[in-house]
Amino acid sequence: MPRLLFALGVGVPSFTFAQPHPYETAPEPPRDSDGDGLSDALERATGTRPLRADSDRDGVPDGEEDADRDGYVDPGESDPRVPGLLPGSAPHLPEPMSFDLVRGLGARAGELETNVLITTRPRRGRWGQTTWAPEIEWAFADGWAVELELPMHDREVHALKGALQWTAPSPNVGFAHGAQVIVEGFLDSGELELTGLYLFGGRVGRLALFAMVGARGIAAQQGHVEALVNPSLFVDVHEAVTLGIEGNAGFGRDGSRHGAAIGQLHWQIAHRFRVQVGGGVEVDAGRVGAIFVSRWVLE
Repeated sequence: MPRLLFALGVGVPSFTFAQPHPYETAPEPPRDSDGDGLSDALERATGTRPLRADSDRDGVPDGEEDADRDGYVDPGESDPRVPGLLPGSAPHLPEPMSFDLVRGLGARAGELETNVLITTRPRRGRWGQTTWAPEIEWAFADGWAVELELPMHDREVHALKGALQWTAPSPNVGFAHGAQVIVEGFLDSGELELTGLYLFGGRVGRLALFAMVGARGIAAQQGHVEALVNPSLFVDVHEAVTLGIEGNAGFGRDGSRHGAAIGQLHWQIAHRFRVQVGGGVEVDAGRVGAIFVSRWVLE
């Protein structure tokens, strides 16, 4: 048949199939020296570190902060070059400044923090009394933390204060809750004050709501007992800057009332160091006055 077609002048097409070269292999994937999911080339171009999986050392790998791994800080992502306010936590629930937590909810074993709270109450044009309280906080197990605090008036220690905090299992990553127990012994009177609180909060985008509810009382016959309600609202204006307002209210069994509203700014100045500053008004026994507060935190 091929000879007949050739005689009739009809060509027979021929086919040549390309054969793979025996030494050809698939191109190598981009190099990722630190295994964070971002290529070395992308990290060099965007300013993160190719040899460090967590460039800003905030407890979250670069590849998790840049979720789509495109080198841009898109809505809903955090910046892998800037340490966050609450390292490695989800959800990010800022701590109220004046009535704070024993570490953030969801603290991991080994976390350690020292801080000092300074409170000044101006009265009648004078600075009045300044109280300050150095403290140390330690998470001895996942979800469990303890605190030791030395409340001071001017230069004198007037109480010894300890606290235990537990983070409960959460139904979803946008909500956190737990409990805190505080014991404070007053050196001048010898009285012992006990506080029990339920802690809870959630986050929607840049907004975070946190609250404490519970009771506080003197461990003595006919001692003072009051209910505590402390709501707070925060908004993230930057990955390292949060603005908020904190409310503290007490309602005594004997009809007494006191409360405060404190606006505040939280600023992560450097890795493991942040400052909280603010001020507002407080009401105690019908008297209204100003209050200025700052907290200096080293982790």
